[in-house]
Amino acid sequence: MPHFEVRYADCEPRVIEAATRGQAAYSHALTVSDVCFCSVGDAFKHIRTRKADGPPPNPEAEVVKRWNTSHGVGVPVRYWTGERRGTGQRSHTRSKAQLLGGHTAVVWVEGHPACISLTHVEIA
Repeated sequence: MPHFEVRYADCEPRVIEAATRGQAAYSHALTVSDVCFCSVGDAFKHIRTRKADGPPPNPEAEVVKRWNTSHGVGVPVRYWTGERRGTGQRSHTRSKAQLLGGHTAVVWVEGHPACISLTHVEIA
């Protein structure tokens, strides 16, 4: 499905996946009308759209890229498998960081059978 950049008045643009430019504009108008307490029609009048170059950037993919640029496999880490309480457990990475399911930055560590979210890993 194509992506469209939509902009309401002077606000920052957003990228929306929609079948048509009109559907992207209408979808954004619904959001704007809820936030601005105006009618959908009034919001729709001030929305401009254009075909986007691709999907919006994924912030978690950037986290993976930064981690892999800074840290190799085998780096000593401290990790938490649940709540981030206490001192965590010490280990070292056994993989590069990866994007799990397209939405969560993770890494695999020695001694633990599952991947760990990078929000629960720090360099030791």
